[in-house]
Amino acid sequence: MGFPANRLAFFIGISLLLGTTGATGGGAPFAVLVSYLNWRNATLILGAIGLLIALIVWAITREPRIEPKSSRNLVNPKAEVQISVLRSMVTILRNSQTYVFGLYGGLMYVPLSGFADLWGVPYISTLYEVDRMAAAGSVSLFYVGVGAGSPLVCWLSDRLESHKNIMIWGGVFLVFIFASIIYVPRIPFVFTYVLFFLGGVFASCQFLAFASVCEINSNKASATASGIHNMMCMVSGIIFQPVIGKLLELHWKGEIQKSGGPLYTHADYIFALSIIPVCVVIATVLGFWMKETYRK
Repeated sequence: MGFPANRLAFFIGISLLLGTTGATGGGAPFAVLVSYLNWRNATLILGAIGLLIALIVWAITREPRIEPKSSRNLVNPKAEVQISVLRSMVTILRNSQTYVFGLYGGLMYVPLSGFADLWGVPYISTLYEVDRMAAAGSVSLFYVGVGAGSPLVCWLSDRLESHKNIMIWGGVFLVFIFASIIYVPRIPFVFTYVLFFLGGVFASCQFLAFASVCEINSNKASATASGIHNMMCMVSGIIFQPVIGKLLELHWKGEIQKSGGPLYTHADYIFALSIIPVCVVIATVLGFWMKETYRK
């Protein structure tokens, strides 16, 4: 709301770049912090940083200048606003493209939520027999790639004058990246840094769907449309994180670690993580049903 409408995709990309720096910090850097302190003190430090950020936002952030609408003739202006929001939600949910973009975004989010957020570190630890800190350092390059790719794909979409094509090609390349990570045996460990970085770059193509879902709906409902789309993306994490866990249990042969937990093998992870490239393939196919929303 505070920037030109024709730069919407670019500013979404910049905000996601800043957001993924936090996700990157939650990987290897946070693991290092916990190794020097205990988890409780490390978490208290994060809480203090969060409080500091909240104070800074309160002190310096200003509302965008918007022409006020007269509400003298309204008996209950707040009720009118609530009705408007409800109507916006109904309109957004009646638009079939909302679901196409939502399914695309949700399925393209699975590599991040299902792999980078949860199962990537134990998989890399098992495959390369490295400690969790080294594995976290490798997987954190996925977030670095997402951060670098977010403004990059928005710039590229402006150059090619297309959101749809960028999102489709991002899915195609992401399939190859995860097929290499999962199915190609014993890639040298140093190459995983490159693969995860590139995977993050291609995964960031999904964020064009945020701009697109705003552009297929009314400008007045853009925040609501973005929120609904974000909800659809987050639901995929809620679904696929435990689904991957269940697939691991199904393929597990009953081996136990010294600590008493289940010992998952490389074959177990290949079986369970295969759902990730499948999701990306489906997302890529859905791309052909997406409406082109790029505007010159």
